[in-house]
Amino acid sequence: QEEQSKGLDDLANSVLALAKNHKSGAPDAEMKAAVESISQILTDMKDAVHTGNTAAQQEINKKETALSNCSIPMKRAALNDVLSCRAEEKTYYDAYQFCMAEEARCSNTTECCVDLIQPSPYCLSPPSPPSPLSFQTECDAASRCREKDLENKLAFFEHKLQEYNDAMVACEQSRLGCNASYACMVKQAAWKEKHSQCNGNQTTFEQAYCTLASSQEAHWDTYSGCHDRNLQSLEAEELKQEGLLTGRRQEWRGLLRIECLLSALTAADQAAALDACIQKNHTTTAQEELKLTYPTKVGVPSKSTCHEKLNAPGTAYFLKTFYSGVPDVLMPTSLQLLPCGLCVLVLVGQGQWPHANGAAHQVMGAWHG
Repeated sequence: QEEQSKGLDDLANSVLALAKNHKSGAPDAEMKAAVESISQILTDMKDAVHTGNTAAQQEINKKETALSNCSIPMKRAALNDVLSCRAEEKTYYDAYQFCMAEEARCSNTTECCVDLIQPSPYCLSPPSPPSPLSFQTECDAASRCREKDLENKLAFFEHKLQEYNDAMVACEQSRLGCNASYACMVKQAAWKEKHSQCNGNQTTFEQAYCTLASSQEAHWDTYSGCHDRNLQSLEAEELKQEGLLTGRRQEWRGLLRIECLLSALTAADQAAALDACIQKNHTTTAQEELKLTYPTKVGVPSKSTCHEKLNAPGTAYFLKTFYSGVPDVLMPTSLQLLPCGLCVLVLVGQGQWPHANGAAHQVMGAWHG
């Protein structure tokens, strides 16, 4: 590169001498041919400089890619993936439970309204009628009925009529919001599907802790060595290419200087054009034209370290630490985590899985580490 730069300086001085010795006036055919030939050589040389600069950036990029390919051993799912999924699942579960409650309420309205006075949890209970229901000794057996007796008898039947009317209103109110049918099994299926998805997120989250405890230590050693070696390689490549870039820019300035001098040979005012070429500084142009990006100066990912605690999925402590805000009914009865110490099937809690008929099957989960 130094020899090439020196050759370009010699060529530029030769062109400058030629220009100064050339008689003023239009250049002859021989001069034009020489200028055109040299210009073509300059074009080829500029292409070669560009190609070299591109290749230099590619070498730097290769080293950066090798550094990026040092995979961090434990890329576990975020806890938020589990908690946000469980929060969404709660919406599906609540919709299913509400559907079951409404179906039960509305299925009892017919029975409720058949016996209007019979108390029911889904129907208001009218007041009990007075007892005994007889005025015989007060009026029916007498030759004359007193006005007070008739008023009492009328009041009794008015009260019974009010009881009936109240019961009718209660019956109608018990049917408010009821649908002709309920698709609770569809809602249950949607909940189960979401439940399965959340179980998958939770399995991914917890599996990382099992893997960390069983095999990740060696993987972290491999990652650490990979990162250190490739970072050193990248830094060395950047230092090397930074030095070579200085030479390429010097070469570029020489090519631009010769181009300017060749243009002066064919200019109308050769003297003025030559003076302009001599005074012109091509440093800024070369710096703008030839650039390299150095990843370590822009910012490469810092070296990761293992800072995770060796939490044990399946323990009460693990559940309390990570899932204290998740309702028990949404927690899975078991998760398949392999390997996790001696544990194959990890029971993670206790919960209820409602059946289609509304009954609940209670599953008691023991905690295993």
